[in-house]
Amino acid sequence: MPPTDNGTCPLASSGQPIDDATGLLHQIDATLSDVVWIYEPRSERFLYVNSAYEREWQRDARELYADSRQWLRAAHPDDRPLLRASFARLARGDGYDVEYRTTLGSGAQRWIAERALPVSVEAGQWPRFAGVSHDITRHKVEQLEQLRSSRAQNEFLAVLSHELRNPLQPIRSAVALLAQQPADNAAPARKAVSIIERQVDHIARLVDDLLDVSRIKFGKLRLHPEAIRIGDVIESAVAAHQMLIDAQRLCLRHTGPPGPVWVQGDTVRLTQVFCNLLHNAAKFSRAEGTIEIAVHPEDGSGNVAISVRDEGAGIAPALLDSVFDLYVQHDQSVAHDHGGLGIGLSVVRSLVELHGGRVAVRSDGPGRGSEFVVTLPGARDPTAAAAITRRIEPTRTSKRRVLLVDDSRDAAESMQALLEAEGHAVLLAFTGQSALEEAQRAQPDVVILDLDLPDIHGCEVARRLRSQAQSATALLFALTGSDGEQDRQAVLAAGFNQYFVKPANPATLLQALSA
Repeated sequence: MPPTDNGTCPLASSGQPIDDATGLLHQIDATLSDVVWIYEPRSERFLYVNSAYEREWQRDARELYADSRQWLRAAHPDDRPLLRASFARLARGDGYDVEYRTTLGSGAQRWIAERALPVSVEAGQWPRFAGVSHDITRHKVEQLEQLRSSRAQNEFLAVLSHELRNPLQPIRSAVALLAQQPADNAAPARKAVSIIERQVDHIARLVDDLLDVSRIKFGKLRLHPEAIRIGDVIESAVAAHQMLIDAQRLCLRHTGPPGPVWVQGDTVRLTQVFCNLLHNAAKFSRAEGTIEIAVHPEDGSGNVAISVRDEGAGIAPALLDSVFDLYVQHDQSVAHDHGGLGIGLSVVRSLVELHGGRVAVRSDGPGRGSEFVVTLPGARDPTAAAAITRRIEPTRTSKRRVLLVDDSRDAAESMQALLEAEGHAVLLAFTGQSALEEAQRAQPDVVILDLDLPDIHGCEVARRLRSQAQSATALLFALTGSDGEQDRQAVLAAGFNQYFVKPANPATLLQALSA
């Protein structure tokens, strides 16, 4: 079936009426995106190629009819051996089913799934094969993205396992050290306690980052914006990382306008943003380097730009676009020394964008430091037109009678020791039912209640405590590993006064007891 004058097969170019079979096939062909062809191995000629070859692949059919090697030349150089071997199979009378890359007439590259099968011929004719070439580029791109995502997640899980295991050894060693020390030798005990505190804080930060990634991904993270002084946020972030800054002997500079600068934001979440940025700056800085935090109110826009600049490891230009991607860690050697999951900057970007702001990174390359710039909506000073009020510190009351309810004996007894050291009288219960019975007997001032009890859920225990005369007016503190907004609402609706997420900060808990 030779080509016509316009270079295509008569089947693909006929102008017969639609009720004619040839015309019908022509109309069908015009709708196909797959390239359909017939090849004769013995003569090494394409006898037919449909119109999609010119329409979709943007190649000249005349050139293919004149030289069948055009098909092979268009293939990606790495895939030509595969395609050459496939056509050799046709010469042996076998079909094939392969995937390869080809280049369109426009220069664009496409992935093709191609299948060829023998077709029936009349007696005396040479063997022929019919083939269909289907564009699978979208599928291949999705497949590669899934592969990259899977690889990134596998690397992340390996890092997560490493990061969660690392703090356990110093904690275990510190506990052993405490067990070996005589009661009158306080110095080793203080050192062991310091180690435990640092490692528990590290684990808590890892868990918080993981939870935030999940909340952001599913749209469950809620902000509580208000007008706040950005200087207070920065001071909190600096205080949280003072030990790391001191250990690195870093010089910290803070520049900005003389008066307070106000932004609209959530204090807790913006503190988290600058904690992450400051932690990264300190982690990637050389010893005795400088970190500069600068606040710049922008003229005209009403926004406030806050930059965190270091003189540390820097970032290669090719990597700047991916520093905010999830699970990315560009300098594995530094990350290994200082810990981290490669999710902190992703959380930073998401939190800043939730505030209606933006974050950018600048670096002149490896070894030349980095600068992260956060731009946030500005706010008016809420105290300018308001009466000045004095903040009254809570007065400390007498020591409390506390009922502590937790099914983990180690958790209950360690907190009991902490509270008793502050002078509180502490009773223990390990189930919901025993807590209800103990509350009737002891009439506690405060009940600290783990929600995940083996027999009765903590919220139900709280409702029953409120219905008992002996505990109806007690302060109820929830202690749980869950930190979702719905969890908080359910806890408060059950009658709790406060909500603490494990591991609860001892100072915060003691302050709540003394309020």
